[in-house]
Amino acid sequence: MSNPAPRPSGRPPLAVISLGLGAVAIPTLFCFGLGLPMGLAAVVTGVVSLLRGRGGGDAGRAAAGIALGLVALVGGAILVLRPDT
Repeated sequence: MSNPAPRPSGRPPLAVISLGLGAVAIPTLFCFGLGLPMGLAAVVTGVVSLLRGRGGGDAGRAAAGIALGLVALVGGAILVLRPDT
């Protein structure tokens, strides 16, 4: 009989949270201006997930969350700092 899969610790994986926040940050940046804090949260949770180093698919999800969060942060900075004409 094979061993069952390990049970999750009860905490959602930070990589998935980072990816979700990064994916939602970009549209909300243009709609509600919430993209800046969500992008920052995506970057932070992605970095924490990478530092915990669970490996597997989590590293790719964390990297994607960081990338999307950075896009939201840069886009938000451009929107905030642009001169209104």
